[in-house]
Amino acid sequence: MFFVLLTFVLVFSVFHVLYGNNPPKSIYIISVILLILVGGFRYFVGIDYEAYKLMYELDNDSSNYLYYVEPGWSVIYNIIHFVKGTYILWFLVINAITVILMTYGIRRQSPFIFLSMIFYVGSFLYTESFNAMRQCVAMAIVFAGTPLIFQRKEWYYVLLIALAMCFHYSAGIALVFFLLKKKYNFTLMLSVLLFSALFGDYLLNNYLIPLTESFGAFFSSALDTRKSYVLDATEHDVMLNSGLKKLVYNVLALIMLVFAKKWDGQKLFYLNCFVLSIVIYNVFRGFLEYLRLYQYFFMYGLILYPIVVKNVKDNMGKWIAFMLLSIIGINMIREAFSGDEESSNDLLDCKTMFPLAVATSIDALAVGITFAFLNVHIIPAVSFIGVITFIIAAAGVKIGNIFGTRYKAKAELAGGIILILLGVKILLEHLGIF
Repeated sequence: MFFVLLTFVLVFSVFHVLYGNNPPKSIYIISVILLILVGGFRYFVGIDYEAYKLMYELDNDSSNYLYYVEPGWSVIYNIIHFVKGTYILWFLVINAITVILMTYGIRRQSPFIFLSMIFYVGSFLYTESFNAMRQCVAMAIVFAGTPLIFQRKEWYYVLLIALAMCFHYSAGIALVFFLLKKKYNFTLMLSVLLFSALFGDYLLNNYLIPLTESFGAFFSSALDTRKSYVLDATEHDVMLNSGLKKLVYNVLALIMLVFAKKWDGQKLFYLNCFVLSIVIYNVFRGFLEYLRLYQYFFMYGLILYPIVVKNVKDNMGKWIAFMLLSIIGINMIREAFSGDEESSNDLLDCKTMFPLAVATSIDALAVGITFAFLNVHIIPAVSFIGVITFIIAAAGVKIGNIFGTRYKAKAELAGGIILILLGVKILLEHLGIF
C-alpha cells in the first residue's frame, strides 16, 4: 500500500507541474476514481478494518447501537443489503463518500489543487480514512461544506453539521468554526500554542482526567478507550502518542503563524483552525476520545501546506541570504573570541568570500531577472550599477582594513553582528514584520 500511495504522490506532482491550478476535468475525475478504488478494495489495511467489517456483518437491530446513535450508517447498511452487497461494497461506498467529499472540498478551497491532493494522499487518506472511517465521513461532509460559512449561508452549514453528526456524533464540534472567522491577536495565539505545548500533559493528567472521572458512568467508555489506547501505544511503540509527532505538529503551527502576517479572509480561518487543532492535540494527545476532536480542525492544513510551500519556494532567496549571512556572522564572532592569530589573506580566500558574495547578491540577481521583462537598456543600466557597486565595495574594503588593523577582534565582532543583523533584516522585511 505504501508504494501505491507513493505512486499517487508522484503522479499528482507531475499533474501539478503540467496543469497548475487548472487541471482538465477528466484528469481530476480519473484521479478521484483511482483513489476510491484503491481505498475501497484494500484488504485488511488499517487498524480498524476488522472492526468495520464486523460492524457491517452485525444485524441492523438493537445489538448494533451505532445504527441508532448515528442513523446515517443504518441508511447505508440497508441500501447495501438491499442490493445483496458484501462488506467489500461497504468499504467501497464509505471510501467513495469520503474521497469525493474531501477532493471536492480541496477543489473548491485550495489555490493549488494537486499540491493539496499530495498532502491528502500522503497523510489524511492513509492515517485517517483507512482507520477512523465513521469520523472521516463526518469530517468530509464538514470540510466540503466549509465555503458556505463565507457565503453567508450559515444555516445551510448548520444543517450540514447535523447531517455529519448522523455519521459521527463528534461532528458537533464544527459549530466552533463560526468563532474562527475573525482575526485573533498574533501574540495571543502564539502564547496559547506554547502554553499548550509545555503544559498540555500536566493539564490533562491533573485536571481534565479527574474532571472526567467525576462524571462517573457517563464517561466510562471514554476512560476505558483511553486505557486501551495508551496501552497499545506503549506496547507497539507507535508514533501516535510520541513526542516526535508533537514536536513536528508544533513546528508546523509556528511556521503557519509566521507566514500568516500577510493573510486575510479564508486563509485566516484556516490558520485559526490549524492552530486550534495543535492546541487540542497538545492537551488531549493521551486521551483518544477527546483527541479525535483535533482532526476536524487539523484537516485544513491540506489547504495551508501548499500555500506555505509556495511562499517558501517563491522567496527562497531571502531565506538563503538570511542563513548564509547568519552562518558567516556567527563564524566571525566565534573567531573574534577565539584569539587565534590569522594571516591577513585568510579572510579574503574564495572559501570565505564566495558564500558572502552569494548571500549579498541574491537581491541583485532577482533585479537582474526582472530587467528581461522591462523596457530597460541593459548595457547602460548594468554599467552604472557595476561602477557604483565597485566604488562602494572598494571604500568598504579600505575602511574595513583600517578598522581591522586598529581594533582587530572588536572589528571582527562588530562585522559578525552586522552581518547577522543584515540577515535578520532581510528575513523580517520578507515576512512583513519589519
